[in-house]
Amino acid sequence: MKTKTFIALSLISHLCFGQEWSLEQTIKPKREITAVSVDSKDLIYLGTAGGEVIRYTNTGEEDEYFSALNNSSVSAIQAWNRLKVFVFYRDQQTASILDRFTTTPKNINLSDLGLQYAWLFAPGIDNSYWALSTETRELIKYDDQNLSRLFSIPIQKDIKINDPVYLRAYKNLIILIDHKSGLWVFDQFGDFKGNIKESGIKHLDIKEGLAHCVVADELVAIDLFKMEVMSRKKAPESGAFWSVVISGDRYVFFTRERAEIYSLH
Repeated sequence: MKTKTFIALSLISHLCFGQEWSLEQTIKPKREITAVSVDSKDLIYLGTAGGEVIRYTNTGEEDEYFSALNNSSVSAIQAWNRLKVFVFYRDQQTASILDRFTTTPKNINLSDLGLQYAWLFAPGIDNSYWALSTETRELIKYDDQNLSRLFSIPIQKDIKINDPVYLRAYKNLIILIDHKSGLWVFDQFGDFKGNIKESGIKHLDIKEGLAHCVVADELVAIDLFKMEVMSRKKAPESGAFWSVVISGDRYVFFTRERAEIYSLH
């Protein structure tokens, strides 16, 4: 038994520390990178401070360029539904839906939802939208057809949401990230499921139930259903990264100026 345990621990140690990063490609858009996402076909989306959305292959080749969507910074992109890519502009309090079957995006003015101000806004998984109202401290769900309010989730006072940076619906979960207090998870009915106290998360990518994010100089994987950190690995040392997405067998790390595409050997 001791021998088997030693072998298992040795394998884990090798997987965690024996692999090395290899830089494959660097992407440098003309403007600051403010939002990122990856779709089900492993295409990479960058949003910029000038309002553009640029799509790349996982080898770093530009695939499509969406310009003149808005003249303000892109606050969030969610491209998991590659047929309808969601883009949020916090400064303008608007969202755009890039539908691959039409040339004109669908635009949503959040004032039409009766919101004074939404710090975060995201698509649901069931033809809906979620908004975080910082005035009322609520997560609010809306129908995407007539934009009617379905229900709201009051955020309890002991849940520290002072610097919210990311919101996402995933399966039956609602994931809310605060830059200081970490990752907070609710179910679709608003019941609190747990908190991962990792200060410094700004964005996450989800692959097969695991949320991948950058915390300081580490790549961290979190099981969203067990609410446990499953692994940590030293990130590449070439930059101060704020996010990572996984595109096929490659990892794409982001600074505000560039995206670096790595393989892991």
